[in-house]
Amino acid sequence: MKIVDRGAGRVTKSITKGSTTRFQSEKVQRKGSSMQSKWYSYLIVVLCYLATVFFGQSFTLGGEISDSKNSVAKVLRATDIFGIDSVGNNIWAVGIHGSVFHSSDLGKTWKLQDTGTKGDLFSVCFVDSNEGWVVGYSGLILHTSDGGGHWAVQQREVAETKANLYKVGFVSKDKGWAVGEWSTILYTEDGGKTWVNQFPKQDKFFWGVSIVDSTFGWVVGEAGIIAGTTDGGKTWANQKSPGGEISLFGVYFKDPKRGWACGMDGLVILTRDGGKTWQRAETNTHAHLYSIKEAGNKLWAVGRNGVILCSLDEGLAWRKSEKTPVIYSWLIDIVYRDDNLILAGANGAVLVGKNGGETWR
Repeated sequence: MKIVDRGAGRVTKSITKGSTTRFQSEKVQRKGSSMQSKWYSYLIVVLCYLATVFFGQSFTLGGEISDSKNSVAKVLRATDIFGIDSVGNNIWAVGIHGSVFHSSDLGKTWKLQDTGTKGDLFSVCFVDSNEGWVVGYSGLILHTSDGGGHWAVQQREVAETKANLYKVGFVSKDKGWAVGEWSTILYTEDGGKTWVNQFPKQDKFFWGVSIVDSTFGWVVGEAGIIAGTTDGGKTWANQKSPGGEISLFGVYFKDPKRGWACGMDGLVILTRDGGKTWQRAETNTHAHLYSIKEAGNKLWAVGRNGVILCSLDEGLAWRKSEKTPVIYSWLIDIVYRDDNLILAGANGAVLVGKNGGETWR
């Protein structure tokens, strides 16, 4: 099985043995046909950009609960988490094989919610403690109105596409976006009852989306593509990345002017004019970075081999965090709400920080 990262000329191979997956990278010729593999949706559980070998220590969902005392803990330790969200003391984590885990006490205890699917899930978004959405393989979109007590498929074939969806974001109970393969940008204004595609089909994948409000939003993806909207997605304008064709995986905008994006080879870029111009930041790492977010007066980025970076000057300079727990497996998502900074990734890893990441457990 192989996936071409066309922007960097790499192939990511997945070699699975039991619950341990190794990822290797090598340079290859561009082969668009490899995207057609029937196993693509499985390999994409790492969102096409995880190219890492992971071993060692993991801070797992369920905290100090031992496997012998809690069957959910066993499942968690064997589950790679790709998306996470929180409201108050509630955390939802989604991953492989249709897994949705919920904690009502900031990760001390967990329950496995029934989604009715075995397909991989890549992103989750809640607008309050009840209303939430999950996206995943082959255009799958799930919705709940009771905090995950019941999940229902909104549309199996969304907007006449079966593209894998990698990121979802809502600004209200009605308006939301989901992005994924083949430059898919889906939009709903009725809570997901209907979806429309706002972007023409291209040979590019969108990995990340950041929606400031119902008017301003940005998407990033393969080969350094950046697109922004100032009219709620009616039109999207391409923007130029100073990283050239280095793929971008995560994006975060604080307001319509200030935003950041991260990607392969330690790339972080920032803008202060809504994306009219972008500049490259100094990160001092070559590790792939998958997610970026603000927490308090700091910016955070996470990625390959457990790298956790923070910035105190609005993203111009970055350093490795000295206060976070040491972890060696990849981290892929960040959420910051209600003063809770939460990082998630391989082997059920979930790290919970307070006070903007000053203290952790």
